[in-house]
This record gives sequence, structure tokens and C-alpha cells, in this order.
Amino acid sequence: MKAGKIMFSLLVAISVLSACIANEDKRFTYEEIKNSTVEHIHGLGYINGQQEIAIATHNGLYKYGQDGWREANGQKHDYMGFQATRDGFFASGHPEKGSNLKNPFGLIKSTDSGASFEQLSFYGENDFHYLAAGYNSNMVYVYNETATNDMEVGLHFSENEGESWTKVKMKGYNSNTLSNLAAHPRKRSY
Repeated sequence: MKAGKIMFSLLVAISVLSACIANEDKRFTYEEIKNSTVEHIHGLGYINGQQEIAIATHNGLYKYGQDGWREANGQKHDYMGFQATRDGFFASGHPEKGSNLKNPFGLIKSTDSGASFEQLSFYGENDFHYLAAGYNSNMVYVYNETATNDMEVGLHFSENEGESWTKVKMKGYNSNTLSNLAAHPRKRSY
């Protein structure tokens, strides 16, 4: 009887250890490129002050550094807005096919190179194609193209990572075209 319990305990321990090893093999990393075609780049920058440059695309994140080009092995989301910062990156866009994340992202943030995300605002409501953030200040700017109950169309900024927003009066701006936004790396005002 004792031998049966010991054998059962040993089998359970081996199963748990095997599951842990299998889960470790599936962790989020950047690996050799499998998809070598990038149609659109929606942002690039140095995430977390790393030496590699990160590039946000319709098919996820790529990095370029000493080891050449590498791509994320997961979280292959459609990044429409993207801004690298000292402590991670802000993004917007759409989840990859099969994801349980809401579509669209609204404003999200990652502090671990894209392995996980924090939903900051407008999650499941809005997609910000035009997004900028101060590299050191985390002051976020978005140009909202689609009105919601909480945000009019136009340029807005947030000093608290999306908790609250202020609309910018764009006096003198007379164009139907916007191609990109940029933010001062340190200043916390517009």
C-alpha cells in the first residue's frame, strides 16, 4: 500500500514538473524571424531603455539589435498606435486572431516588452491610430477620430496614463490630414 502511495506521489510530482517545464518553453520571447514581410510600421522606439529598437506592425512586435532581426513569439496584435517609453510602451490597435482581449484596445500599456498589458482607458471602445507619449514623462497624446461618450473627436492629452483627458484647442490648425504625433520626451504639458 505504501509503495502504491509513493509511486502515485512520484507520478504526480513528475507530471507537475513536466507541466512547469512545458509552460516555461511557451513563455513570451523574441525569436528568429518567421514572418519576414512587414507591410506597415506603426511605431518604433527603445522600450525600457533597451539597446534593441522595437517596431510595432500589423503582425506584432519586432526587435533589431546585436543578434539582427527577431520577432515576438506571441501577442501578435495589430498595433495601430505605438509609443516606446523608458518604462515600457503605450499602444492601441486590435488583438490578434483567437485572443480573448477586447477589440479595439483603447489605450494599453506594457512594461515587459509586450508579454502582458494593462488596459488604461477606452478598452473595447476606441482605436487610437495617432498616439504619442513622452519617453520620460509618460504624458500621453491621442488624436481621437471617433467620438465616444467620454471623448470628443480631436487632440487630447493625459498626464496620468489615461485616467483623465484634456482636449487641446487646435486654433489655427486647418487640415483634414494628420500623419503622426510626437511628444516632448520630458515636459509634462502641451
